[in-house]
Amino acid sequence: VGGIVSNLSMDASLEKCINKGAVTGTQDVAGVAAKASQTSIAMSGNEGAVKASDQTASSVGGVVAVASNSALINQVYNIATIEVGEILGVGGIVGKLSTNSMLKNAFNQGNVVGGAGTQVGGVVGTAEECTISGVYTLGTVPKIATSSAVAGQSKSSAELSGVYYNVANQVTASDPGTPMEATAMASADFVTTLNALENVWTRADGVYNGFPFFTWQVQ
Repeated sequence: VGGIVSNLSMDASLEKCINKGAVTGTQDVAGVAAKASQTSIAMSGNEGAVKASDQTASSVGGVVAVASNSALINQVYNIATIEVGEILGVGGIVGKLSTNSMLKNAFNQGNVVGGAGTQVGGVVGTAEECTISGVYTLGTVPKIATSSAVAGQSKSSAELSGVYYNVANQVTASDPGTPMEATAMASADFVTTLNALENVWTRADGVYNGFPFFTWQVQ
């Protein structure tokens, strides 16, 4: 179940789509797209609460539930709460990112809630054979054995760089990514840091709580 589309695949693309409605389902639930395979999603976001019931084989994400087969997710965001029962994995942006897929330039300001045994991450639930870069998260995650501020499960085949999280939401010292104070993340210096990867970020007082967002959002 996706707030915009259920299944996006085979070189299709999605751009400048924002979901503002609540999304509820059981299997692979997300604010924008349930599944993205061999495709791209850009300049899109989720502002509606996402909720999924128990389903051990399911992945849930603020933007995409499952991104696979060289999917490219770029310049996306989530600002809504993601709440699930006991499932496979849940992330503030992507539930499961795998098989040569890439997530770059993304931010999550929504809290992520998952039951015991669920892989819970502020950015992704499960990351394997993928690349994640230029991302920050402010969302809280439950302090359980299968969660972290960034990725509930990050396998050695996942490459993370330029990934930042609010140190107040750290689960353990081994959480992947770079911990930062929230005040530092709401600064012009942090925008400069993010723009070192790709010049797509800006900030303004009173917009997204003063934290960085994308230039396309004000065009």
